[in-house]
Parts: sequence; C-alpha cells; structure tokens
Amino acid sequence: MRPVETVPVEPPWHRGRVVLIGDAAHATTPHIGQGAAQAIEDGIVLAEELAGATTVEEALERFVVRRYERCKIVIEGSTQIGRWEMERARDVDYAGTIKRLTDAVAAPL
Repeated sequence: MRPVETVPVEPPWHRGRVVLIGDAAHATTPHIGQGAAQAIEDGIVLAEELAGATTVEEALERFVVRRYERCKIVIEGSTQIGRWEMERARDVDYAGTIKRLTDAVAAPL
C-alpha cells in the first residue's frame, strides 16, 4: 500500500521558455484513469498554441488558460471518488460524478 497524492500546481505553469505539463503540473489520483490522457492533451494543446502564437510567452500563457480548469476538474473529481471509496461512502452520486467527469474530458480541447 502506498499513499496517493495529487499535484495541483496553481498557474502560471511556466517561467520564461520552460513549461510544466502532465504530472509535473497536474498529477491526479488513478480513480478515473486520466493521468496519461491529460498529459497527451497537454502536448496537443501546447503544440497548437505554439503554432499559432506570436511569441513563446503568449503560447504558454494561452496553454495554461486552456488547460487549467479542465485539469482541475479531473483532479477534484478523481480525488472525490477515491475519498468515497476509502470511506466506503454510501448515498453518494457516483454515477453523476462519473458523468460530469466524462462530459468534461470528452469536451473539445
């Protein structure tokens, strides 16, 4: 058994030309299986922003704006499900929470 931790880094996720992505910026618990998926999304969004920006700074700022809330939803939802599982919680809205999370990660980037 090991502790399960999250890493919700507050913006900005960049300094100069260096940016945090994936678990370095937003590690989540494994309860909804979104860790690798969120890192892949980071790569896609970062590439889009770098391709369309005038400066690297502009691209990194826009990247964080596009990613922060979505990643926060994943971390909070996954953490909640894990807490419910550890507490053996009853009368909680697992289905509603899973639907909300599924809708969030299925939304266009």
